[in-house]
Amino acid sequence: MGSFPDHEPYPDTVRAWLAEHRAEIDARDGYGYSPIVRMAVRNRHEVVTLLLEAGADLEQKARAAYWTAELIPKPQAGEWSILEFALHHGATDVVALLVAAGCPIPSDTSLPSLAKGKQTEATIPLFRGLVAGGASIDQANELGETALYMCAALGSRVELLQACLELGADPNQLTHTGKSALWAATKLGRLEEVEALLSRGADPELTPADERSPLSQ
Repeated sequence: MGSFPDHEPYPDTVRAWLAEHRAEIDARDGYGYSPIVRMAVRNRHEVVTLLLEAGADLEQKARAAYWTAELIPKPQAGEWSILEFALHHGATDVVALLVAAGCPIPSDTSLPSLAKGKQTEATIPLFRGLVAGGASIDQANELGETALYMCAALGSRVELLQACLELGADPNQLTHTGKSALWAATKLGRLEEVEALLSRGADPELTPADERSPLSQ
């Protein structure tokens, strides 16, 4: 078996590897991950494109994991698809590429991870494409945070927040600690986000048990 050039993942080196080892395109390393998964988490979209063109399996899954700075996977519970690996690592370019290539989009796709990541001109169209493909706009992460809540809590994402609302996001969905998107936007003093949420029916009385209404502060 020829080792995939993980430490030199440039288009030319990958093309050379594919010329000799195309049959091993979905072979997994000692941790259980194929080349396309390892490149997806690093947002190497040019290399992912080459692997897709060479026939990499779009529907494969592997044990969930986050990669460290040393490129070592730290396993988590469950399994992720290639798309989910890219989303959880903020690999926006690869996410767009996978969606365009027809990668299956599960209803529990992690949109909060995409909302938290770097925002580009492609982010909102990507959100729309994921939701149109079956992703739930109200899917929450392990803390109960949705994409809408993430936009409100992080600030500087008013256009994405508005897009989430237009896609049907529930403005009154709460995190596991009882926080709403309106509560988060108010805490940051984000007037535009507050107005957008109120216009879509956000309830100002929904607050964590030990706090007053966000609009009374």
